Amino acid sequence: MLSIKFLIIAFGLIVVVMAGVLVLRPKDLTEFLLRHAADVWLHVLAAAMRITIGVALLLYAPHSRFPLTLQVLGWIALVAGVIIALIPPAKFRQLITWAFERFGSYTRMAAVAGLIFGVFIIYAVL
Repeated sequence: MLSIKFLIIAFGLIVVVMAGVLVLRPKDLTEFLLRHAADVWLHVLAAAMRITIGVALLLYAPHSRFPLTLQVLGWIALVAGVIIALIPPAKFRQLITWAFERFGSYTRMAAVAGLIFGVFIIYAVL
């Protein structure tokens, strides 16, 4: 269980760092993601990260401060990861482009939510 706990903490730290970058320099990360939207590695990484963290949250939920919350988040992440994995690469690229074009002006707000989420995940497993 200890390795799953560390995996979840590492994920939370990655979320906090990326959200921090988005708060401070939203254009940099946005341009990076749009530039690599067609790359297979980004598609695979997006699906694999969600599936991995989803399974980790489900396994660790009973040992956390918020078991039901982590269980729900785990299922959401797992289902999202499977759906992303099943999306054809061209549709994945279109989805990323559409999301940034449509919601790009809310990047900083989403980043603040990401910061809160990352800190919550870490707190929940400590």
